[in-house]
Amino acid sequence: MDIEAAILSINKNDFSCFNKILNLLAHSEGEISNDCLVRLLDTVDKNLRNIPESLQQQLTTAICHRIEWITSESSDLVRTFIQLLSSLAEVVPESLAQTTQLLCALLLQADCSRTDYAAYHQSSTLLLLELLSHFPQAERSICDSVFTSTPSWFRSLNEIAYFSFCLSEIFVSKDVPFQFSYRLDMLQTLARLSLDCEVNLSPASLSFVEAFDSLVDILGSEKSVRVEFVELLTQLCAYNVDSSNKLTTLTWIMAKCVPRLCASARNELDWTKLCQVFFLIKKLFGESIKLTGTKSESFSFLVCYISSLKPGILINLVEFLWNSFVIAIGDTHSVIFLSYLADILVRLKCCSRDLIISVLNDMIVWCVTFPYKNKTSLNNRIYLAVCEAAFRIFVARHEYLLSSPPHKLALAQLPFSQIILSSFQPFDFLHPNVKHAVIFVALKYDLPWPALGLLNLDTKDDTHVGTPFQPSLISDNSMWINYLCQTPLHSYEKNLPLKLGQFLMPSPFKVKI
Repeated sequence: MDIEAAILSINKNDFSCFNKILNLLAHSEGEISNDCLVRLLDTVDKNLRNIPESLQQQLTTAICHRIEWITSESSDLVRTFIQLLSSLAEVVPESLAQTTQLLCALLLQADCSRTDYAAYHQSSTLLLLELLSHFPQAERSICDSVFTSTPSWFRSLNEIAYFSFCLSEIFVSKDVPFQFSYRLDMLQTLARLSLDCEVNLSPASLSFVEAFDSLVDILGSEKSVRVEFVELLTQLCAYNVDSSNKLTTLTWIMAKCVPRLCASARNELDWTKLCQVFFLIKKLFGESIKLTGTKSESFSFLVCYISSLKPGILINLVEFLWNSFVIAIGDTHSVIFLSYLADILVRLKCCSRDLIISVLNDMIVWCVTFPYKNKTSLNNRIYLAVCEAAFRIFVARHEYLLSSPPHKLALAQLPFSQIILSSFQPFDFLHPNVKHAVIFVALKYDLPWPALGLLNLDTKDDTHVGTPFQPSLISDNSMWINYLCQTPLHSYEKNLPLKLGQFLMPSPFKVKI
């Protein structure tokens, strides 16, 4: 095709050669130089409004079907194609929807392990920026198109992983001027995808894959996020547990999103943004408990991780779990909230002494008032669960709490004796090791609990009680043990009698002590 003749004809509003141009764009690759193609496209762009509408639509289709230009080494060629697509969207209303579909395909179906991924991602971002700058009113429709492209939970690991990573990279980018509400929608899209995995996949397939050294520090290293992601996916694909890999990948990507999503202009955590992210994940965390009725692998990690970033966030989480338990008493899921609360207070490094003692006080006050309000109650399982949670928290964190004189005094003043002497006899239903541990710690630290001398150390047959407390619901994902959690609860085992060595809460962490 004679490019010079075609350019001359178009400038004269002679479009008899336009079908040849369409054929050139759609099928020929490498037949003409990039410089010639740039000149031709510039000419078409300048005369676009004079081209018949039917040819304009065909031009959009031809460009959208031939996307090799997206990874071209010629930045001028990429810029020219993007500019032409933007002009077509202005002139032909139908072209905007077609271009948006192309954008979704480019943004969300990229293979992150490709050597040309950087160019691919950059060109896709430029197209997005061009559309947003010329069509700010289309931001909502563009985002909706992106979110509706989300693959279902039963899709392959690679499809879910590539989509999730590319989606997160676009929406956390500071170069793309998305409103923060749309960035939250992105996180919610990924969170709901992980919830779908937890609801629909069998529990046996939801265990996190272990032993990824590169994942211990979830905040990352000096490597780029993409390099870390490719390494993660390479390791995951070495396993055959595809279902659990999906959840691991989604959780890792969301954890990587949070700090960057909440970063301020000075690259510090923005409190307002962090709160919005936390409230979103907290809401979905509550939904996951009610939907699954069991431990949540993904949300338990995310909500704890976000809470560890700021003390105020952790306090809000603890209040949420306790209030959810109190409000939902009688509901089948109420004790799951209590179990999470106890597990968080026992295991998270970031729990302060004041916070732990405050929650213990709430629990004990609730236990003290319960018998007066429920004198004729025949089912005291919830009451026994709260008592067990309080005693387990006390035993597990006693070294931390009692090492501070002011907090030792505050702990000693809690009315544990009233629980011990309760008419419902909750102490008698504790596991023998927990019961012995409570007595040992109280005597060792000389806590003023005179009721201990009146105790019967025999344990009742609790088969008719079946206390529903579950002491280890937090995910056993190895990638966050060192970062969020204290050492499994055997560090002070040497201070206890030999027979008490196994009294501690069963550690959900599969690590060697």
